[in-house]
Amino acid sequence: MDKPCIFSTGLSSGYPRRMIEGKTIYLHRQVLEQKLGRPIREGYEACHSCNHSNCIEPEHIYEGTHTDNMWDLKKAGNSRFFGKHNREKTHCPHGHEYTEENTKIYRGYRWCKTCEREEWRKKNIKRKELRQLRRTARNA
Repeated sequence: MDKPCIFSTGLSSGYPRRMIEGKTIYLHRQVLEQKLGRPIREGYEACHSCNHSNCIEPEHIYEGTHTDNMWDLKKAGNSRFFGKHNREKTHCPHGHEYTEENTKIYRGYRWCKTCEREEWRKKNIKRKELRQLRRTARNA
């Protein structure tokens, strides 16, 4: 990241925006779409590698997932989305390490994917057992 940030005004929740033909346009998204030559893909966001939400420097904006965006914040030390008491935790309560591959981040909360898979397996086993009990009750 060689170029300095280009900061914009007209902020809404920290993001630069303009009204164009009665529609609110977020400038960082518009800059990314111009850079890519296409609209931002469904389920993706305009992420800032510089971690300045009011920056509109094209080299600092990239297309990424919400998880990518949250990891950028965490790497930059901006832990307000993770909670101070959880910031230093490296493992879930069951001992699985919080890594990019094993961590699900949504709206500032993180989950261990391994624990989540195990929980789903347990629920599916219970569902199957319940279905089997219902079948045997009907056939009796």
